[in-house]
Amino acid sequence: ADEAATLPPDSIDKIMDRHAVVMEAMNRRVRLIRSLRSLVERQDFVAAIEELRRCPADVGTVVDYFTAIEKANSVPLINLDVASRLLQILLDVLVKEGPRFDAILSFVLRHVGRLLDLHGGTIRENIATAHTHTKCPVDISHEERLARCTACYDVLESLSRVLTEQHAQRKDATGDGVRSLQRHLKLILDAKGTPAG
Repeated sequence: ADEAATLPPDSIDKIMDRHAVVMEAMNRRVRLIRSLRSLVERQDFVAAIEELRRCPADVGTVVDYFTAIEKANSVPLINLDVASRLLQILLDVLVKEGPRFDAILSFVLRHVGRLLDLHGGTIRENIATAHTHTKCPVDISHEERLARCTACYDVLESLSRVLTEQHAQRKDATGDGVRSLQRHLKLILDAKGTPAG
């Protein structure tokens, strides 16, 4: 208190300005999280993802979003379109914060793994048979499914590359998690004859 009393007025003003900025950021995040949770409860995953991408969300908000999906027991309801968008978000988080925070890396590994458990087989099958499917007459549902599988495949390829470049040499438990996911990724990426990692 004595030190604060000796601060010049302009220093106090700067501290108060920073406090106001921090409070506004926290309030913005709370509003965003409430909105995201509401959208998840309504199973409107695409709208939630678009809102998450429009807002200057930090990694904590992304974690809260995935937590809301889990708490709503909505993971089984995620379709390929939503999965491709979620994978891209996880890739962005991995690139941004994965090298610095083991907790974030573990978060990414876990949720990528869950999405692969859900759709990995479908992605692999569609990529593997992409060039053998009869194109006439045109099967719209197949073409749409293949496009979504390809979008997922492209993100998974980038994920595998980032994991290899940043974390392949780790010898700890997190490194074991990286290698386990890489094996899962390889099964899918090899469907197109592309080595994983």
